[in-house]
Amino acid sequence: MPPTKLARCIVPPARLSGIIDWRRGGSTIMSLDITDRRIGVAIGEHPTPNNLVHKLDAIPYMPCGHPPVKRRDENERVALELEKLMKQNKVNAFVVGWPLLADGRPGGPCGKVLHMLDFLAERRGSLLTKARPFALWDERDIPRDKFEEGLIKSAQRSGTIDKWGRAPIFCETPVHEAGGYIYRSRLQFYHKPTNDSTAASLILKHFMDSHWTPENKETALHFNDSYADCQFEHAVEKYDNEGFCLQSSLL
Repeated sequence: MPPTKLARCIVPPARLSGIIDWRRGGSTIMSLDITDRRIGVAIGEHPTPNNLVHKLDAIPYMPCGHPPVKRRDENERVALELEKLMKQNKVNAFVVGWPLLADGRPGGPCGKVLHMLDFLAERRGSLLTKARPFALWDERDIPRDKFEEGLIKSAQRSGTIDKWGRAPIFCETPVHEAGGYIYRSRLQFYHKPTNDSTAASLILKHFMDSHWTPENKETALHFNDSYADCQFEHAVEKYDNEGFCLQSSLL
């Protein structure tokens, strides 16, 4: 079975950075933070001394109200706005936030991301092509504030397994409250929704600082450096949908 257009456009983050390095005259990278209410957008140029990132206005998506809007019409409107921004800023590549659950599984938020990316790849005059690829960037270790940073560190510590196969998480007792055994993916995601492009700018800054060291290291966005081994571990995830397989390498 031939690969889908989306599968032909995706590359591992490390390869994306290599493609950008080889472009003459530098490159402009656009990051996308895709949610069910807005699309956060940020851009950055490489090379720049300190990996500067510029936050753009978020694009509203699927507004609530009457009359209800059709998702395909909303997708087309978002695509037109992204295409306009892409041409204005001469974008060469995309970094897309990949909102995995805390345990590493793709939940509902990842499905929304794939839905939008699939539309952008299949659309005529596509934003996503082999010449303008995209990479998925694991955003679990990119806290939005100090509270989320504490949650991430706590989860990483509790999931650390020692040489005897022990981990603090194994000592947790079951919840006895009514409904406590019901699994809800939305409750497994750390990040609170925002109305602007802050998350998109953090995703792009984290990606750039992870591949190109800024001249001023104080501006680098590296959270949880003590967990660098697990943070930058190379893994491959597969996502199957009605016989189609999308394979991506995540950091």
